[in-house]
Amino acid sequence: MEEIKQDKVDFSSLPQEIFYDVDLRNSFLQNLDLKSQDKVKCKILERYEQYGKDFKEYIKNHEIKDGCLYFDSKEFCEKHNISKKEFEYRLEITKKAYNKVEGIEEAEDDDITFLFEEIYSNLKDNSTKIKIISPKGKINYDEEKLFNRLCKNGCLDFKDIRNLHSIDYKIYDGDFLVKVKTIATYTKPRIENILNFNGNEFENKKLLKIKDEIIDLKDGINYFDNFIEAIKPKGNIGCISNYLEQYSDIYDYFVKRYDDESEIIKKTDSYGFYGGGKDMYRNWELNLSTDRARDFKKLINTEYELKEVETLLIKLKEYLGNDDFTKIIFEWGLASIFRYDLMNSKRLHKFPYLLVIGKQRIGKTARINTIFNKMLLNTNYAYGSDDLKGSISKIAKEQYVNLPMWFDELVVFPDKLIDWLKAMATVKDTVIIRGNKNTNEEDYKFTLRRPFLISTNRFTLDDPALLERFIIISASDYELEDHSDIGNEIQDHIYKVGAFIYDNIEMIKKYIDTLDFEYAREKANENTIMIGREIAKIIYQFFDLEYIPSNEVKYGNGSIYSSKDTIKQKIIDEVIRKSEWIENGIKRNIFDYFVDPETYKQGAENITKYGMFPYSDRIGRNYIAITKTAIMHLKLKDEGIKKLTDFDAHELEYTVIREKVTGTPKRVVLIPVSDIEDDIAESPEEQKNIQRIINYLETEEKAHEVYLVTKMKEDFEVEEETTLEILKKLSGKVVRKIDQWHYMLINISKQMTLDK
Repeated sequence: MEEIKQDKVDFSSLPQEIFYDVDLRNSFLQNLDLKSQDKVKCKILERYEQYGKDFKEYIKNHEIKDGCLYFDSKEFCEKHNISKKEFEYRLEITKKAYNKVEGIEEAEDDDITFLFEEIYSNLKDNSTKIKIISPKGKINYDEEKLFNRLCKNGCLDFKDIRNLHSIDYKIYDGDFLVKVKTIATYTKPRIENILNFNGNEFENKKLLKIKDEIIDLKDGINYFDNFIEAIKPKGNIGCISNYLEQYSDIYDYFVKRYDDESEIIKKTDSYGFYGGGKDMYRNWELNLSTDRARDFKKLINTEYELKEVETLLIKLKEYLGNDDFTKIIFEWGLASIFRYDLMNSKRLHKFPYLLVIGKQRIGKTARINTIFNKMLLNTNYAYGSDDLKGSISKIAKEQYVNLPMWFDELVVFPDKLIDWLKAMATVKDTVIIRGNKNTNEEDYKFTLRRPFLISTNRFTLDDPALLERFIIISASDYELEDHSDIGNEIQDHIYKVGAFIYDNIEMIKKYIDTLDFEYAREKANENTIMIGREIAKIIYQFFDLEYIPSNEVKYGNGSIYSSKDTIKQKIIDEVIRKSEWIENGIKRNIFDYFVDPETYKQGAENITKYGMFPYSDRIGRNYIAITKTAIMHLKLKDEGIKKLTDFDAHELEYTVIREKVTGTPKRVVLIPVSDIEDDIAESPEEQKNIQRIINYLETEEKAHEVYLVTKMKEDFEVEEETTLEILKKLSGKVVRKIDQWHYMLINISKQMTLDK
């Protein structure tokens, strides 16, 4: 091949390949004369030298963020007009040279320790941390070497044996080593930079986890003392103050070595939506852990296809059908997702709780479980009355999200919870102090942030102030549709709709912000359901589907008419019918008997043959006593009542009383026939406890205080102080205290006037 003369070579524009492809370079050089070859080799050498200068300049002048240099080969190559292939060629040369110096015969292909060392050698400040974004690979660093680089105290000697680190302090007298003192031993520590959401605002935390200790590095007073206590070896090492300077240098080494502020761990006290930019769902870790919290975490981290969600929404629409009762529950649940934000931004004056009333076996529980519990929380379990017993800490542990707590078949709220519920309806959250109210310890405080959804057939709610904070819907006011087959079909997958909603929470939030509605308190119930309807519409519109909202909310009118009321009225109607007789042209019934038992005893005789008889207790309240014989005559099959114990499901307890004439004990259920105001009982629960105590005293000539306290505790879980308080109220009115410890009933004949 003819040689190419020097005057024919353009040295200002040599082929780029010759700078990284050895075979092409040799081929190219072979076609040149000797002078031209020398000229090209000089150009290649100049290129190598320039690369080295560019690399050093890039590292020395690179921006340091939070004490760390982030090296990105792509950025470096673009800045200095170096091709990817040439850069990889330079890396290979550097790697070979490094391995030769370090005596490494064979390094792994993805080992980039050499690049780490190259970057480190060109740093202005050798305490700067290094993070290589690209190229990707492993860095096999030597811990001792890192310690010597990062810790500037030359009197400290680092050792690493089987992941147990120790640091010795070498004490010199002039040039002579006098003593070696081990001042630190520890296993590999970890520094976590945490962005924590406390339910209201974000806070930054920096925690050092070492051995079994967690040290708050943002605790400006105690952090250093706690650090020393954690790393110093066991036993007596002398006066700590002699080594404060060395511990300070070790602390600086820890921060330089282990504190990577680019890695942020996101934690929250509670999942949920808390306003713009505060959507605590995917990629957030919870500070507490319960079974329900873990189920919710699975929901928010669920992967799904949009087609899956669309199919589920179509099925959900079929499930809802034209059933306004079910749609209202669905719409209220959707609105509850934004409760905190709506309250915090002063768009809603209150967010009402929801009380769903319906007799057993109509499917109310199944409906709520599908369209609220499973869809929005990913659980099949409701809370119950047991969750409200005992310490309020049970409720505290369930504040893992700001969505409602669903209580199924709840009968009554404990007194201690009522005031908090009143407050919660008009504020975004409320702080509960448990135990000593004067303490500031966090263990005694928790934030109640979850509203209530209650489904029941016998809930007692007679506090007007609390009642005003509920939307009450009764199944008996609606035409229910049975789509349980569709509900069963979507039950196991409906949580994916919830995951879609949480992933698109900001989109829905923007839409809610466009809605125009009044802040007025009296409009809150109406606005809540309206917001839920609009959320449902926008979700369906995302998939070009149409949602048909509920037509009408038939709100409760201030009184809760439960299955207890229904059964009571049904029995009274039947008793009146069976007790009727004509006397002197006037129709009489059982109510005439209660007014004048001697004159109108036929009323009692008429119902006795059906297994019922009139009964008046010692404080003058009138009842119809129902025996097991009466059940077959009262047509209560539809209510599921086949025996006396079945009444308990409707808050009508069976008990034992003595028949007035014979004195024979009878097992009965007492149906009250009037609602006369009682000066003694202050609540329905207290009224029941009064009757229980009277029942015990009717079976005994006299009863010891301990006996009454024990029986109330064993039979009804009534606390001792409650029983004693009731006995105090009854004394002189219903019971007589005959000595220091014994009680007996006062023989009172109290005439009562009833409306006929």
